[in-house]
Amino acid sequence: MYRPGLIAQPESGPIDPSRQAPYYLISKATADLYAQAIAREGEIGIAILRISAVYGPGLARGMIPSFIIKLEAGEALTINDAGRYRADTVYVKDVASACVSALRSPLSGPVNVGSGTTSSVIEIAETIARSLGASLDLLHVLPANEKTSVTGFSPLDIGLARTALGYEPRNLEAGIADYVGWWRARS
Repeated sequence: MYRPGLIAQPESGPIDPSRQAPYYLISKATADLYAQAIAREGEIGIAILRISAVYGPGLARGMIPSFIIKLEAGEALTINDAGRYRADTVYVKDVASACVSALRSPLSGPVNVGSGTTSSVIEIAETIARSLGASLDLLHVLPANEKTSVTGFSPLDIGLARTALGYEPRNLEAGIADYVGWWRARS
């Protein structure tokens, strides 16, 4: 869960599910623990990729595709809570690259695969608008609810992936531009 000022979470950090999507996160934590148990038996090394929020070609539903659909159609896009929600979003081609590198590596154990930073909903919406050539005036940002704290997830510390797998994710602008290109080509 995101708390302002928190640093990127290392592989040694807690994997306790938050109240955001608990069943999904519990299933990820269960698979992680099961793989670690198999690896401890010593018969096989298992690289456990802990992947953040993925976007890119193939993704047809969710926040990013819905933003693209609205902005490409010239429709207004309403952003709640000043767009403060934050998450570590990672481009699918970067995840695929990490998977291939992990298969070729003797690495065993958990490895974070993300962007290493967080992006807010408003940053994502503005990046999509710029990539589409849409007017930022289409973004209708509702004020922040001062009764709630900023929500979302902390970034993942991707230092181990960088050193052990040669992993280097692209930035949000490059990933969104590539995704928008794919989106337009399929239409």
